[in-house]
Amino acid sequence: MALFAVALITTGLIFLAVLFLRKTKSVIVQRRYKVPPSFTGTHTTPGSSPLPLIHFDAFISYSKKDEKLIIDTLYRQLESEEYILCLLHRDGPNYNSRVHAISDELINQMECAQSLILVLTQHFLDNEWKTLQIKTSHQIFAKNRHKKLIALLGDGIEPNQLDAELGQILRKNTCIRMNDPLFWNLLHSALPIRIAPSSCSGGSSQIYSDCYGSIVPSDIV
Repeated sequence: MALFAVALITTGLIFLAVLFLRKTKSVIVQRRYKVPPSFTGTHTTPGSSPLPLIHFDAFISYSKKDEKLIIDTLYRQLESEEYILCLLHRDGPNYNSRVHAISDELINQMECAQSLILVLTQHFLDNEWKTLQIKTSHQIFAKNRHKKLIALLGDGIEPNQLDAELGQILRKNTCIRMNDPLFWNLLHSALPIRIAPSSCSGGSSQIYSDCYGSIVPSDIV
């Protein structure tokens, strides 16, 4: 009986050892031949939305009261360097400081840009930044790790004196003082590589149509 019990136990141990070895070999084979996620042709997770099409090098956000200054200096210089730009008050949806609502149209338009150039002046802080449509759209953009946000600080703007939401955005992104002697060098270094002009042929009206449909506001045509 003792020999039979020993033989039975030995047989059981051998059986368990064989099962363990087969399981281990199976795991090794699966790991060896598993295709990495980067080889599948996509970087999006199942069920996630695809990355939006890029139509602009930069979306410039600024105060309506500073528009002439922005166009005469920042916009014209970057445009002469063949950057494709979208301006908040010139190309964006109608802005009304009295309307406190989230603008899906503005959010979608900003998603079509590689980067956001945020021109911070006292005018912007006193007007645009106090509206829900501006604050929300900018916070959403800032959370996108695929995007670049560049804050241009006007005279008298101190990051540590801004509200919590804006301060959090600035701490995680590039800040450049507009009166810095190396302003243009710093801005060029911060901007992403320009998109190919051929991918944006058709002008502003075509770009807007590609993003939002066939109805294009008359001030964009």
